[in-house]
Formats: sequence, C-alpha cells, structure tokens
Amino acid sequence: MSDIEDEQNVQFVFIWKVENALYAREYKRKELTSPTFTPEVLVTTECYLELIIRGTSDHDHCTISCNLRRIFNTSVSWGYRLSFIRADGSIENSLVEQNVSHDSSREASIRLTTHEITGENRLAFLPCGTLTIQCEIWVRNPDLNSEPVVCFARSHVGVERRFSTWDIEKFSTLVGKYKRTLVLKSAMEEFPPLSAELFVTGGSTCDEKIEIHIILKKSVKYGFMTLGVSVLDFERRAYFHTKDENVFGEKNEQQIWRFLLAVEKNKLVAYRHKFLPDDVLSLKCDFEISLGEVSTCIERITTGPCGLVSPETSQSELERHSSSSLSEELRRLFEEGSLSDIKVRVGDESFSVHTAVLGARSTVFKAMFGGEMKEKWTGSVDIEDFAVGTVRRLLTFMYTDSVGEVRWETAFQLYEAADKYDVVSLKEKCSAILKDSLSLSNVCQILILADMHHDQQLKDFVLDFIQIHDKEILNSEEWKELEQRSLQLTCETLRRMYEKKMEF
Repeated sequence: MSDIEDEQNVQFVFIWKVENALYAREYKRKELTSPTFTPEVLVTTECYLELIIRGTSDHDHCTISCNLRRIFNTSVSWGYRLSFIRADGSIENSLVEQNVSHDSSREASIRLTTHEITGENRLAFLPCGTLTIQCEIWVRNPDLNSEPVVCFARSHVGVERRFSTWDIEKFSTLVGKYKRTLVLKSAMEEFPPLSAELFVTGGSTCDEKIEIHIILKKSVKYGFMTLGVSVLDFERRAYFHTKDENVFGEKNEQQIWRFLLAVEKNKLVAYRHKFLPDDVLSLKCDFEISLGEVSTCIERITTGPCGLVSPETSQSELERHSSSSLSEELRRLFEEGSLSDIKVRVGDESFSVHTAVLGARSTVFKAMFGGEMKEKWTGSVDIEDFAVGTVRRLLTFMYTDSVGEVRWETAFQLYEAADKYDVVSLKEKCSAILKDSLSLSNVCQILILADMHHDQQLKDFVLDFIQIHDKEILNSEEWKELEQRSLQLTCETLRRMYEKKMEF
C-alpha cells in the first residue's frame, strides 16, 4: 500500500469474493452488489461495492468494473483504495481516492478488460471462477493507530451444471432439413427444459458442418451459458473438444445460439469404425447455465492485519495454499542453491542441487548417488546432450512439480530429458502437452519421438490423428521427409491405417 498517503492509518478493510462471477454477466442487465458495510471510522456512512459485468458471446467485448457506493454521507474527510486481487494475492488495477467528503459526487471505478479475463489471465484473476475485490478505507487522524477491522464477504452466483451423453443414431444419413433433438431438464422446477437440435449444414458432402442450435423460448430467464462438446470414440475416449459461451439477452422472443463443432461430418464418416459404431455418433455435452440467483453474506469480521484467506477458508483451500507454499519454498531452495551438496553442469553453466531431491524424483539420479559412481565422488554431474534451458526446466520440475505454460517444442525437448532420467510424472505431462498440440505440421516429429522412446500410448494417439487427417498428412512435405528418414516407420503407419479400414 505504498501509494496510499495515509497507509499506516488504514482502519477498515472489506474483502469481497464473488463465486462464479462471470455467470452474473448480463443477468437482468443489473449490477451485482455486495452486502452493505459500515466502517466504524465513518460512523453514519453505509457503503457497498457494485460489480458490473458486461459482455457478448464473441469474447471480444467483455469487461468487469467495480465501484464503491455510499448510502449516507459523513462530514469526515476520508480516503479509500479499491483493487482487484490476483490469485497470488497481489493487487491489480487499483483506484485510490483521497479527501472524499460528504459532498463528493465522483464515482470512479476499477476495470478488467477482455484481455485480462481470457486465456491464461483468467486463472490469475478468476481462480476456480472466483473474483476477489478489496476495499481499504482510512481517515486523516494521526491519533488512530489501532489495527484495522477486516470484513470478509462472499457472494455466490447460482450455476446449474448439466451433463449428458447424446447418442445420434443413423448419423451418416443425416442431411439437409433433418435434425436430432436433445431435451435437457433442469433439477429446478422454475426453469423449463432446454432444447438442443443437431443439424448437418453445407452445400457439398466434403464440406458438411455439424451445427448444434441451443433454443431458448421467449420469456425464459437464462442468461450466461457455456457449452463443451466432445466426440466419443468406440472406447468412450473424447476427441475434437469444442467449448464456447453465450449470453442470452432479455427478449420476448425465441433465441437461438448456433454452436459449431470442431469436426466435419465427412471426417467422422470416413473413420466410422472409430467414431460411428453401428452408425451412432456419441457426443459428450457439458452445459453450465447461470440461474440468475445470487446469495450473499458477511462471513466474518476480525481485527488485525488484513489477509486474503478468511478464517472460514475451507480445509481444501488451506491444503492447496499449503501445497503452493511448499512448491514455492522448494523453488527458492533450488534458485538460491542453499544447502546444496552437488552440482549439475551444462557447458559453462552449473546448477547447485540437492541429491535427496533429485534421487527422490529420478531413479537414474538415485542410482548415481546411491552407488559408487564417478559423479558421487567428483561432486558434479555433467549433462552434454541437452540445452541449458531444458536442463533448467527439468530441475525446476523436480523441485516444484510444475511445468508452467510451454510450447510444444519445449515439451518435446523436456519429454526426451524426462525419459532419459526417468522422471515419470514429467514425461506424462509433456506427453499430454504434445497430444493437445498435435497438428499437421508437427505430427511426423512427434511420431518419431514416440517411436524412438517406445511410448505406445503416445504413438497410438498420433497414429489415430494421422488416420483422421490422412490426405493432408500423406501429401505433406513432412511426410516425404519421414519416408526418407524412416521407411520402416512409414510402412508401419500405412499398414496400421489399412488394417483399421479393413476392420470396418
């Protein structure tokens, strides 16, 4: 709070957590308000926070804004700071107002933009969907040195989650005006069922899109909604996951949300042995729907230094916090190199590490340090076949169990290091990243990787991808290079593709 003029005299702190905050978007076109609170130092002034979330379904125009409202005024001159709180406890987008008086009419607000609440940033500002806002209040009184009063409040936006497996029979014959319908009933009587209709659209067979229409009848009060859809194969494994969100406005007419799947009909029909057993397409559908109901309360009022963890914090939250703290302490231990007993050298750079940590995470390092090997007596381990950055990430993972956000190229290199040093959990995480990042341009490289490291699970996943996108891949320059590099692997791949087609 260094930017607050009277920081040492903050007398009141209000911390408001809003669960499922984004689901309050556009509901009844009203703002969401916190419980009212009366800072003792302001005597007759009641305050509350006002949260306004506006957005559209195209993800390009969503904002969250918050301001402080007063019901009564006081003659005391006071100040406040309003802030959003990130998941790590840091303060963001603060607004500081000094010398607020009874006749002050300015109502400035803090704001989060689309960029700050989408993608990776959403986790920073909305961990588990919860938005945290903090308001600190002070008065100009040098005689007040007491500890601040801290008030914890919580609001919960009602969300109903509906899960369904939608089996669409005779899918290959579905064309034109024909459709399939799914009715999702709510557990709450006041909310009518939702209708979903699946169509196949497009002019030609090779360009037929699969489209789902979510139909909202007039006078129904649903607001914000998300939908996730995956195609299930014959082993009930999920592919082609698509997720989107939509805001239904208050209209006295039927509304339709058009949701497009990430795969075309011809792809599914071409590999019907995998995705259309008995000509049935199975879709896993996950709906999350705003109920528009908000419960709100003051959880607890305490005296003392403010903190973001309420005394009523759940045991699971405390355990997550404890785990995070341990991870950060181990990260610091690695970065500082304190109490280390061996070095890992990569070229001209070295890392001070701890044999106990490396031995616990890697059977290879455990064998090194447990037997009478050269590395144990020289006090160092030389790594010559991986870059400095890769080794740093490998060691960091051993201490923190975290990879962070990495590109597929980085995951590719880490996978090789994890396999060599038998860091099983890192290898699994890198494999998951590679699967999620699989594309026409990198599929051949990842196939070679899986084959070289005898990872049959990853290899099968890649081969399935090749079978689905066979025309594009087999005509690519990357495939021609693979033919030159490993004729045996390309023959194996083609043989498998042929056998799969013969199964049908």
